[in-house]
Amino acid sequence: AAVVCPSSLCGNWEAEVWKWLGPLRLRPTVVQGGSCAAAAVRSLTSFLAAGGVGASDGRLLIISYDQLRMHADRLDGVLDLLVCDEGHRLKSGGTSTTKRLDALRCRRRLLLTGTPLQNNLDEFYYCCSFVQPKLLPPHGVFQRVFKRPIERAQDKSASAEEMALGQARSTELARLTSSIILRRGPELLE
Repeated sequence: AAVVCPSSLCGNWEAEVWKWLGPLRLRPTVVQGGSCAAAAVRSLTSFLAAGGVGASDGRLLIISYDQLRMHADRLDGVLDLLVCDEGHRLKSGGTSTTKRLDALRCRRRLLLTGTPLQNNLDEFYYCCSFVQPKLLPPHGVFQRVFKRPIERAQDKSASAEEMALGQARSTELARLTSSIILRRGPELLE
């Protein structure tokens, strides 16, 4: 597996892996940017040479978004699980980071975020499509079938028919994505 996160969180992920899982289950390798790009390349090369994420000795790659963007070609087809922390960063299909991550072939993808999407259906679309690429229709169809009717229904001047259609499409979208979304609120921590 690989965890992709902001560079500032790589150390946190490594510490939490050691704290909760210890060396008997997972052995994290951290690849992050900073002042020594050569060290990042050496860490990644060493990790891949030792068997990478497919190794049976519990290897875990913890890599910053910047480093993954630069070395995505080396990880393509190698990953079984890609965990993206601060996953709301992938809310736009046009960024170079999103494009590189989206092109990575891996069996499973998981987005983690403590920042809810801001009622923007395009952001929602890109995040869902990253996790489960074939779940939703192509973006243009998604806009026509879901986004426009849902947004139109929220307008103060919407007719009863438009409101009913928007509600029906919203319900259908929630049903379609229910298998890939798990929400937890702050009450879980109480």
